[in-house]
Amino acid sequence: IVMTIMRRKNMISVKELRIGNIVKDKDGNIWRIGCITGMHKDKGSLILERRIDNGTIKWYTSECDVYPISLNERILDWIGFNDYDNHDYRNKGDITITKDYVLSITRLWGNTVVKMDIKGFHHLQNIAYDLYETSLDLNIFDDDYPGDTSLV
Repeated sequence: IVMTIMRRKNMISVKELRIGNIVKDKDGNIWRIGCITGMHKDKGSLILERRIDNGTIKWYTSECDVYPISLNERILDWIGFNDYDNHDYRNKGDITITKDYVLSITRLWGNTVVKMDIKGFHHLQNIAYDLYETSLDLNIFDDDYPGDTSLV
């Protein structure tokens, strides 16, 4: 029972995901959400995609098999957040993230309009898409992708 509770606590609900979100499996492999379906009775279903050698593999699974990718400095570097060595924050446009991963959006003549803790990369992807219609991607299908273990 304890294992089941722990697993459920760490997995991501399909309701939090959208096509293009980046997640990981229990082994730490990074996948992109390719499709969200309702094939399972009580749970959402996913089709995950990842690059393998010169091709793409697709995996049909339930939400029980996907986990969030925690934000870290390497991911923020990879997606283009500025690094201010003398300050405790990084930014990209008007999105600011502190070293404790508190996100704030500053708009309207410098007023902070949103402030929240953010831990998962998929949350940051969703916020960027909702506010700016822009996709934050780790480009896992690009030739210069450094590999899963270098970012997670």
